[in-house]
Amino acid sequence: MWWTLTATLWRFCWTSLLEALEELEAIQAYDEAKASGQQPVPLEEALRSLEESRS
Repeated sequence: MWWTLTATLWRFCWTSLLEALEELEAIQAYDEAKASGQQPVPLEEALRSLEESRS
């Protein structure tokens, strides 16, 4: 029975670590975007541009 608790705790810790890593990656991307000095692009415009480049 203890192995079930151990596996559950391990999975919880692993999930928490992955979520923290994703958060750090998002913060890093934000910092890089701010440091670039470029003007922000509205989401709709960016999506339209991506769609056009795929065609």
